[in-house]
Amino acid sequence: MIAEQERLAPAAHDDLDGVPSPAESGAPVGHDAIWETLAGAYGKDRLPQGLILAGPSGIGKATLAFQFARYLLLNPVPREALQTGPQFDVPESLFRQVASGAHPGILHIRRPFNQRSKTFRTRITADEVRAIGRFLSHTSGDGGYRIVIVDPAEDMNIHAANALLKILEEPPANTIFLLIAHAPGRLLPTIRSRCQMLRMTPVDSASMAEVMRRLEVPQPPNGDVERITNLAEGSVRRAILLLAFGGLDIAEAIEGLLKNQNFDLQSARAAAASVGGRGSDDAFDQFNRLIDDTLTEFAHRYAIDGNGETANRLAGYHGEFNEAVESVRTFNLDRRHHVVKTLRDLHGMLHRK
Repeated sequence: MIAEQERLAPAAHDDLDGVPSPAESGAPVGHDAIWETLAGAYGKDRLPQGLILAGPSGIGKATLAFQFARYLLLNPVPREALQTGPQFDVPESLFRQVASGAHPGILHIRRPFNQRSKTFRTRITADEVRAIGRFLSHTSGDGGYRIVIVDPAEDMNIHAANALLKILEEPPANTIFLLIAHAPGRLLPTIRSRCQMLRMTPVDSASMAEVMRRLEVPQPPNGDVERITNLAEGSVRRAILLLAFGGLDIAEAIEGLLKNQNFDLQSARAAAASVGGRGSDDAFDQFNRLIDDTLTEFAHRYAIDGNGETANRLAGYHGEFNEAVESVRTFNLDRRHHVVKTLRDLHGMLHRK
């Protein structure tokens, strides 16, 4: 099991039990080049006010954003900023303030909690983005940066995206927007045009091994970190799901079903019986997390390959899928039907001619 962690950060829709959130994780691993770009631009006082940290889910984008936020807070004068890598000493008080969401210089925008269903909503709404205006109306106490992290930015609905766009058109001085994007193609073109995009790549097996050591994640079968890195496609989050939450069997079942040219209804029903029955909350959550990550990853991959039609189809279905999950939990609908339908829908999109 993963070592017990003192929870500092507010609850979020993609939390993993016992795993620190990005705000609590400290220095990112495997992204030194991106860090050098950011710190170098800041030291020359040329840091754009809008930045998109783009790349597959779970590779450390948000972790880097929070560590860079700490760097900005510790170095409020750009040309006097300490030139360092992502691993640097952070005062305990500052670390805890940032991790707990209590620092007055940082605003973290995420999906809100739905009190009715007792689950997180599937989108970031305009109400959350309006909080940015209130946040920016207060001046920074030390004259340094005010930092807005939107995580992930493609979770914004159209009203939220338009509200953010208005702020980005005339951003206040000493303000930086760090937009986390798993699928940047889903962002409004006008938002992308007002931000500089930095593309982050999946972590390699050496970086994966270092993260596993830090988090005390169970070791992969036969110690084969490279295999898990490949299965997780360089995503630390997916690797943790595979190793620490019994996801390896579920992931391999999903992968097998999606690879076959013909949809295997019998195998889909068998998977549904194992993850969608009563008393299998952990397995059901695992299935939905893996599907969520799979949709994000496939949409990103098809967009990179120039297959915009399939990428858009998957991106649109991503929202439908999350709404279906919320409905199943809110109204106690048949989980096995949800599993089979999800697998059939996803298979149909991937193999549509």
